[in-house]
Amino acid sequence: MERDKILNALLWSARLWGAVVLLFMVVMVGSHIVGSFMEAGEEGVEGFQSIEEMITFIVFPVGLMIGLAVAQFRYRIGGFICLFCMIAFLIFRPDQIFDYMIYSIGLPGLLFLLYSYLKK
Repeated sequence: MERDKILNALLWSARLWGAVVLLFMVVMVGSHIVGSFMEAGEEGVEGFQSIEEMITFIVFPVGLMIGLAVAQFRYRIGGFICLFCMIAFLIFRPDQIFDYMIYSIGLPGLLFLLYSYLKK
């Protein structure tokens, strides 16, 4: 009984935190895309500078958003996607390793993964 309450609290913490992070990232990526269309053609406005920047963009906001969306229904798969995207992001951007705000964005994926293993 006590274990079920703890697991339920873990699941709802992951869901709520994941939904907030997902909403935040959708707004940020959406405003970035809209801003790039509004500023298209202006001097000094450029797209990705390298393949590394493009992969980083695909992995961090896009991949993480996909992982969080999947994790709302498939905890283990979505958690793995989030964890993979966070590791890949930190490989491509090692300067962000000590930025703990980045970890707070990826933490719901870890909570979903933890829940899926403790549930069994």
